[in-house]
Amino acid sequence: MLIFLFIVKSVCSQDCNHFIEKTYDEVTGTTFLRMKDYLFISANDENKVAIFIAERIDEDGIETSLTIDCKDLGCISNGNPINILFTDGSRVQYQNVSEQNCVGFAMLFISIPDFDGISIKSLLMKKKIKTLRITGNNSFVQVDFSEDNQNQLIELVKT
Repeated sequence: MLIFLFIVKSVCSQDCNHFIEKTYDEVTGTTFLRMKDYLFISANDENKVAIFIAERIDEDGIETSLTIDCKDLGCISNGNPINILFTDGSRVQYQNVSEQNCVGFAMLFISIPDFDGISIKSLLMKKKIKTLRITGNNSFVQVDFSEDNQNQLIELVKT
């Protein structure tokens, strides 16, 4: 099971323990950093998507994961598309890496670089998301990010 990290640098310099939880497993030598709460993306005054980021740090390195909970999605399978439209008009499509489930849970490993050496995390640190679409087995959930959501995500990923 992966644990996720969500840190806002400017706020963490004031009181990091307010936003993240850090645990250390002495037996395995692994440190887990995880958000204490989700970043909620709303549509029509209703939370549609909850984003959660975490990191696992051990002797093999750092693994960063981003999970997306979509309450209205239904079933989703490993390999289903996750599309991102950025405010500059560029688009990317990734594949869900979570196991098949019917609770709308999707996941991306964001620190692994692609063939060009670019990771999802590096894109999310530089670009603002305009629209996020998560495709399930029979439907999709699409949300537009507010300016506050855009800025929060960039700051949280810049860890």
